[in-house]
Amino acid sequence: MLFNSIDFFLFFAVVTTQYFRAPFLIRWSLALAGVAFPVFQYGRSPNPIAASVLAALGLIITAMVRRRHGELLARKILLAIASLLFYSAWRWPFTSLLLGNTLFNYVCVRAVEGTADPRRRRLFLILALVGNLGVLGIFKYTNFILENLEGLLGLSGLTVDLAGVSILLPLGISFYTFHTMSYVIEVYRGHMRARKSLLDIILFASFFPQLVAGPILRANQFIPQLDECKTWDPRRVKSGLLLMIWGMAKKLLIADALAPIVNQAYAHPDLYSGPALVLATYCFAFQIYGDFSGYTDLAIGASRVLGFDIPINFNRPYFATNISTFWKRWHISLSTWLRDYLYISLGGSRCSRSRTLFNLMATMFLGGLWHGATWNFVIWGTIHGVMLVLHRVFLMATGRGKARDETRPIPWLVLATLNFHLVCLTWVFFRAETLAKAVAVLGRIVQGAPGLMVPWLFPAVLIPALLAIQAVQARTTISTFLLRSPRLSRLLIYAGIALMAVVISSTQPVDFIYFVF
Repeated sequence: MLFNSIDFFLFFAVVTTQYFRAPFLIRWSLALAGVAFPVFQYGRSPNPIAASVLAALGLIITAMVRRRHGELLARKILLAIASLLFYSAWRWPFTSLLLGNTLFNYVCVRAVEGTADPRRRRLFLILALVGNLGVLGIFKYTNFILENLEGLLGLSGLTVDLAGVSILLPLGISFYTFHTMSYVIEVYRGHMRARKSLLDIILFASFFPQLVAGPILRANQFIPQLDECKTWDPRRVKSGLLLMIWGMAKKLLIADALAPIVNQAYAHPDLYSGPALVLATYCFAFQIYGDFSGYTDLAIGASRVLGFDIPINFNRPYFATNISTFWKRWHISLSTWLRDYLYISLGGSRCSRSRTLFNLMATMFLGGLWHGATWNFVIWGTIHGVMLVLHRVFLMATGRGKARDETRPIPWLVLATLNFHLVCLTWVFFRAETLAKAVAVLGRIVQGAPGLMVPWLFPAVLIPALLAIQAVQARTTISTFLLRSPRLSRLLIYAGIALMAVVISSTQPVDFIYFVF
């Protein structure tokens, strides 16, 4: 069930109206539509009858619990069932893996808090980390290991076919594994108490708006919000819906519009010139931003409608003046997770200079490997690690602990432009399907460098648009800007909603890029 599909918006409408107990006619009309709709999509849903039965059962259980045990518990059960239904729409057997991961971490956390012996606490922490990373490694890196093993055996003269051992990567496993690991670590460090309610932990791990591609939630950010019985707040709802519209616009009008250009060029780089591949790389830079930040806006907006606050994941990353600032603005939930749980655990910057640089390299290397089990992602993460190390060395050599002031227009623009192009260079490895294709793209670009002329229309239109967005977002959020817009602007926004609804219903939804991670 994709965010950019009619299925999701109907699903979200049903969940929201049931969650807030909308008027009877609206709630049960939507509920009937939500239960009946999967039955008529046999070509698109893996098991529509099972989905309908589960949805109906969820509504019945929620109604019974609400009557006997109160509103708060009923809402938790509704959201948990909805989240599991949302996940099972992809491959229902993998729902058991999600639940197994949640139960395993629940038991480990209870064991950590149940003893005062530091060695036993550390033992249970190690058990939890090994279990989480072990399962993630089996599903995510087995194919990568087998492919490389097959290649090494081939070099030694042995022919072995290991293709039949391929393992399907469960949707969102990288994200919900990091969610539950943060819960274990926070309790171990004493930053929060373990929850007795297994339902709370299931809902934390499976909360559907951000389950598939983030932002990566921290337990101490999200779990306390489960204690509040949310009320219908028209302003929050309106702000959340506008943010969802903004996210959908990024996905449809930017990411999906640029995708054909990128796909064609990177599928056969040998057929395109250096300038064409440079343009395709620029297009990918904005495709992945529109795609991933669009998903994040949809997730944050949907959560806001339901009364939950989840952290931002992007903050104008392409306006960063150095690579360190870039990682404070791009995929913020991942970069802060790696900083707090990996970089600092390795010693952070409290060590010697050489060890600090090693910690940076190790963090970015593993960050690249987290994105995917290919050499392309390893190289991508390593290059970012090298750039971070060079930036840190520069700061150490000049005695400067802070980045350059970005309020001065000329230095800011020069540095931001340079940093943007360095990031685009690394995107080649991120986007190319194989290392050979990444090398081919770079080779073509280098060969065309002497006469390289990027079409003038692209930067002429793009740069003023980006500067306008920079000026707006430097003063307010997009959702606040939209809320304060004149009536005519809001009418155009509503017209855009209708247009996007037509586009979504008439075309096959395009997967979000980060769904594969």
